[in-house]
Amino acid sequence: MLWFRKNTRPVFVLGCQRSGTTICQNIFLRSSDCDVFREGNRHAMTVHWRLRDDESIRGLIRKSRREIALFKPLNDSQLADHFLSDFEDARLIWIYRDPWDTANSAVAKWGESQRDMIVTIGRKFHEFGNSEGAVEALKNQPGSAACAERVTDDSQRQLIDWSQLDLDPHSGAAAMWWLRNRFFTELRLGDDPRVLLVRYESLVSDPATEAGRMCEHMRIPYDDSLIETVHAKSVGRNPRPTLEPSVEAACVELKEQMDAVNA
Repeated sequence: MLWFRKNTRPVFVLGCQRSGTTICQNIFLRSSDCDVFREGNRHAMTVHWRLRDDESIRGLIRKSRREIALFKPLNDSQLADHFLSDFEDARLIWIYRDPWDTANSAVAKWGESQRDMIVTIGRKFHEFGNSEGAVEALKNQPGSAACAERVTDDSQRQLIDWSQLDLDPHSGAAAMWWLRNRFFTELRLGDDPRVLLVRYESLVSDPATEAGRMCEHMRIPYDDSLIETVHAKSVGRNPRPTLEPSVEAACVELKEQMDAVNA
């Protein structure tokens, strides 16, 4: 008797660093329906945490014997629309978190590095006047180059303005939150049924509901064992940082737009 299996469906978990994407990944590491390719998997990811070329990823998908092949290429979140068009039956899960908690977490982990990246990218936009020139100029700084890709003219102008301010580390990390999550609205991902937006705070406070939504989106069964290690201890753990006013205003506006998608 011949054994037939369904084609493995690729799922890409995207968003901004320190927003709960690892929790999402760990949930599906517990699922027998998922092959999870973590950021350290060199078959799927480069040393700069970018997804490998499409043919390499298709090869991993073809070799899988599970329903889902799940990838978490956060440095490629700006390519979300390409994943949907280039991979058959692809699904996206975009996770976002309160920008103040995200900034606290980013500064605790990386110190001033995200602020420095925002300033460097803004200054390169000012120098070259376009995203392509900035990316080329930043090729020796792969993380910054990835964040400079596909940035719209409006976003470039905002980053140029911020790069001329004396941003503190938390404001710089919040600016990075804005820059990375802005792709969700700019690429109109909220209008695409293949994309599921997940709020971190909802995921950790009601994991059964949110993990159930993700499983339904991926078309795999949900089981309570998937969420055994999920907890909400990090929500509001530290005081909300004071952000540079224009950064805070931009983050509040974007967060409201994203919250409205799940309202």
